Amino acid sequence: MADIRDVVDVQITASSDRVSRQGFGVPLVVTHKQLFPERTRVVKKIDDVTDLGYTSADPEYKAISALFSQKPRPPTVLLGRAAGVPTLSWKLVPTVLTSQKYAVVINGVEYSFTSDSSALLAEILAGLETAINAATLTHGLTADDASGTHLVLTASEGAWASLKVTDTTKLSVENTTADPGMAADLAAIKLESNAFYAIHTLFNSKAIISAVAAWAETNFKLYLATSQDSAMENTPATEGATDVGKTLKGLGYDRTSLYYSRDNGNFQAEGTAGRCLPMDPGSETWAHKTLRGVAVETFTPTQVANLEARNINRYEAIAGVSVTLWGKVVSGEYIDIIRFCDWLEARMGERIFGTISAAPGKIPYTDDGVEMLSKEVRATLQQGVTAGGLASDPEPTVTPTKVADADPADRAGRLAPLIYFEGTLAGAIHKAKIRGAVSV
Repeated sequence: MADIRDVVDVQITASSDRVSRQGFGVPLVVTHKQLFPERTRVVKKIDDVTDLGYTSADPEYKAISALFSQKPRPPTVLLGRAAGVPTLSWKLVPTVLTSQKYAVVINGVEYSFTSDSSALLAEILAGLETAINAATLTHGLTADDASGTHLVLTASEGAWASLKVTDTTKLSVENTTADPGMAADLAAIKLESNAFYAIHTLFNSKAIISAVAAWAETNFKLYLATSQDSAMENTPATEGATDVGKTLKGLGYDRTSLYYSRDNGNFQAEGTAGRCLPMDPGSETWAHKTLRGVAVETFTPTQVANLEARNINRYEAIAGVSVTLWGKVVSGEYIDIIRFCDWLEARMGERIFGTISAAPGKIPYTDDGVEMLSKEVRATLQQGVTAGGLASDPEPTVTPTKVADADPADRAGRLAPLIYFEGTLAGAIHKAKIRGAVSV
């Protein structure tokens, strides 16, 4: 399929020497339920979700509800149907402590075991296994401590459940769901509809997050996921760390934004996207946003340091106000910078393509012809200033290459001489430092 980039090649480099590319539009929620025949469905309100057959217990309903509950909110959400069906699973590892309660909350109900004064790992594993399996018919999960070192919780194929560990310092948790083929499913969804920008997944293991992050990076989408891998909050981001946050940070991905919650049913990434995507690119920061329908969590200074060392976002209360912190992708860049550069490139490409395609005869290969394109670059940069993404001081500059200096091969191929521009990102203030003195 022909693409605008076949005619206009725009590349924008942010301050950290990264090239950003297309899109900034609607959120995509990937569903593994086969409730409609096509690959994509547009929903405009939560009733559209129930009309398709989803219930309020389904993660699709919960994720889209988090998107639609914000103010402002996205006007539409794209549901993308995946063919692959995941089998949800977790790995729980207890720290052996005497006279301590080990608890998990499954679908809102707590299941626990309390160790005695001579605690043993085998006793803790067996106690939790018994407590959880006694209610399997209620929550649908099966616990197995056959490893002797950890507990494995498994759902039936395609089933979903919310799980929260009440104290991850005593009982670590990792979502270990295998990747059911997310890259292939996303490619099929994109082939049917490319009208989405932010991807959201519902079975967020390291395997699935890693697969979608790699796909997003090469397909110029933004991926926002909430992980409950507790190693991210409780272990330093050392060279030997293998959690999903440390792994993705090491890959330097610019298009994946990770959020941390101890509850996989706390749709923090979706709430943040629902709050920020409706705002014009360049006008927003993804930090300091208060969300509706998303629970705040508290962290120790050490846990905060561990999360921030991995560029993981969180939702926390400061001075009684619940806010998102800090609006980053895993590489450390800010989401709003990535999104604004995407928007600027899209607008610039559209303007220049429009000029080329609308020419009644042709645009001549002369300095005057190049100036016609340079004019559109300047106009787009001014749009960027107006939007708030680019600073007006210093003013953006545009420097077209003279036709006389053009590469002969470019001229023979009718590729216009390079048009180079420079602009300064406006950025955003997230913190402040105030000093003063008073006297009598």
